[in-house]
Amino acid sequence: KCGWQLSNEKLDGELSTDSDKVVHKKKKQGLIIALVIIIVLSVVAGIATPIILLSGKSHDEKTNKQNNYFNDDNLYGDREAQANTQLNVQANADKNYTYISENDLIKYAETVRETKVGLTEFEFITALAFLYFKEQKIDILICETGLGGRFDATNVIKAPFVSVIASISLDHINILGDTVEKIAAEKCGIIKNGSRVVSYPNQKADALETITRISNERGCELSVPSLSELSDIKLSLAGSDFVLNGLKIHLNMAGEHQIHNFLTAYHAVLKSGFDVNSDAIIKGAEITRSEARLEVI
Repeated sequence: KCGWQLSNEKLDGELSTDSDKVVHKKKKQGLIIALVIIIVLSVVAGIATPIILLSGKSHDEKTNKQNNYFNDDNLYGDREAQANTQLNVQANADKNYTYISENDLIKYAETVRETKVGLTEFEFITALAFLYFKEQKIDILICETGLGGRFDATNVIKAPFVSVIASISLDHINILGDTVEKIAAEKCGIIKNGSRVVSYPNQKADALETITRISNERGCELSVPSLSELSDIKLSLAGSDFVLNGLKIHLNMAGEHQIHNFLTAYHAVLKSGFDVNSDAIIKGAEITRSEARLEVI
């Protein structure tokens, strides 16, 4: 069972972690999830998800397990966006695939509301999603952070199996800091003692130095994918073709940075210990979409 929480947090200043109070108030044992991959970029999360779903297809068919999906569109009732995302991730890879139902959405929203803990909108959504995934007894959670990492509402997971740091640049400087090093330190808040860490392959030197230092301080194994794993790169508006460790890949997203995002997601999945096959990697690349990001229309 795979749960994917895709977040799109918008903040205007104040950060808190009150969502963990909701989870622990309603479920004393907290979040018990077999494997957690926490990622700071939606594109990387979006690539990792179909690869895992495709790799787990035969197992899920035998056990009749469902794969559960939740994102902000569920809350706002954007059914067209839900359908598009479901098509992209599913793409005939897994027939047992479901969104949270409207009834469950209402039920878990009421559960969170009854705690009477003061939450921001995003903290409320995060607590709702985590409670839903817990009661669905998922085996794998692929979770994208909202903004930053250290004070993010998603950062209540005590020990993610893999923490993924995507490309870091000067963004949200009024909240995260005015240098790449400061922003990297905030992003590295998702790195927990003993976890595996995967970094974007073409990280800025100052950012990589911070990621390496924090990983070492917390006793974490850091993996930085090498661009030498890539060859025969061909770029076009229709997407990218390249060879990754002997596998011919077609990625339906334009831009060399998306190849680097794919390489990051690929290593995150490998570090998870999940039994990934070559067909899942190839098909996962083919079906991944990222609407409105250099999209040809």
